[in-house]
Amino acid sequence: MTAPIYLRPIRPKDCIILFGIPTDFAGFRRDLGAADKDLVPNVCPVWPRYRRDIVAPAERLIASVSKFGVGVQRDATLRDIGEACNGIRTVVILISHWTDDRVELSDGSHPFQDVVEQVPDQFEGFLDLLICVSNPLAILLRDLRQRAIIRFATDTYVIPY
Repeated sequence: MTAPIYLRPIRPKDCIILFGIPTDFAGFRRDLGAADKDLVPNVCPVWPRYRRDIVAPAERLIASVSKFGVGVQRDATLRDIGEACNGIRTVVILISHWTDDRVELSDGSHPFQDVVEQVPDQFEGFLDLLICVSNPLAILLRDLRQRAIIRFATDTYVIPY
C-alpha cells in the first residue's frame, strides 16, 4: 500500500513550476496586444516596470530552483497543466493571473472549469496556485479533485498590483 501523499518524501525533481504569465520581453509583447489577456495590457503595460516587478523575480526563482532539479515551464499552456499533473510530478506550482473567473496562460485566458478538467481525477499531489485571489479556482479544485492537496493564498494578491 502506498503512503498518503502528505507522508511521502518529495525531492526537487518531483516538482515543477508553470509560468502562465510572460517571463521575457517576447511574451510581454505578445500579451500586450492580446484581446484575451489582462495582466500585461491592463495591469502592467510598461516593460521596465513589468521587468522589474515580474520578470526579474521570476528569473531569480528560476535560477535558484533549477540548480536543484526543479522543473520549470515558461509560457505554460492549458495542456501543460494536464501534462504536469500526469503522475510524474508530485508538486505542481502554477504562477499566473486571473480575471473574470478565467486563468491567463500563454495560449489564452481559460475558464476555471477548463483548468480543473486538465487535472486528472487520479492526480494525487500538491497543486499550489500562485494566482492572485485564487479562492474560487481553489475551491472548485478541492471539490472536484479530492485526491489532490490544493494550496493557495486566501484573498491575497501574489503580484503586487
